[in-house]
Order: sequence, then structure tokens, then C-alpha cells
Amino acid sequence: PKAAEFVLAPSYWCTPLMYYGKTSVKCWIFLFGAKPEDESLIPGEDVPDALLRALKALSDPTRLSILHYLIEKPLTQSQLSRRLCLRSPTVIHHLKILRLAGLVQLTLGIEEGGKIKRYAARSDAVAAAFTSLKGFLEKGKIKNADSNFK
Repeated sequence: PKAAEFVLAPSYWCTPLMYYGKTSVKCWIFLFGAKPEDESLIPGEDVPDALLRALKALSDPTRLSILHYLIEKPLTQSQLSRRLCLRSPTVIHHLKILRLAGLVQLTLGIEEGGKIKRYAARSDAVAAAFTSLKGFLEKGKIKNADSNFK
């Protein structure tokens, strides 16, 4: 049976993820992240979560290589595995981190062999991460480390 009702529920706490499931035979619920990007989950924390996720994702050489290839053109996970000479589970792990950071997007399509998943770099998100870092550093939010030792 097809769903007759969809419930969309914003959630502060599930950002950046989305959850969905059936609540009854004809009703689905979609829980999606609704926390502002520049706000941290930890009270008093200065570094925005989105910036922290992006920097963590960019701090790995394998993920940087993946982004390099995906900036050129969208690729499947197996194409990336071959180019990087890595096993598929390793590539999937890195793609998941890049997707959670918002730096890579997944597109679903249909080709001769069936359904296909292609990953593409989100150039705008990569640029936004650097803009966010620059803005964060220029706002002077980082406390002087020397002041802790006086």
C-alpha cells in the first residue's frame, strides 16, 4: 500500500542527518536536522559544528585525494576504489565522512546495468568551509593560549 500521509519533523539534535520510517501502514515520518549551521551543540563552544566537521574531513590525505578526483567529475565508489587502490569499505568510510561534512553529494541514477550511485564534490561547500574558517579566525574567537600560562 502507498503512504497516504507524510510527517515532516525538524529536529535540532539530529543535524546533519535525516531519519525516516513508518509510523503506521499508510504513514511515514521524516526527521531532519534543523540546527543552524553556525551554532554548536555544546553550550559555550566557539567552533561551529559545520566548520569542525569540514576541517576533520579535510584533515585526511585519502579524503583529500577523493575530493581531488570528485572535483574533476562525479565517480562511483568502485571507480574511486580503483583509482585510489583501496578496498571498497575503506572508500565508503571516507565518502560517509565527506558526505556528513557536506563536502560530497550522492546522486542516484539509472543506466544500462541498473541503478547507479555517483559521488560528486560540492565545490560551493568546500569554498564555504574556507570562508567559514577565515571568518572564524578573524573574529578573534580563539583565546590567547599564552594567557593560560601566566
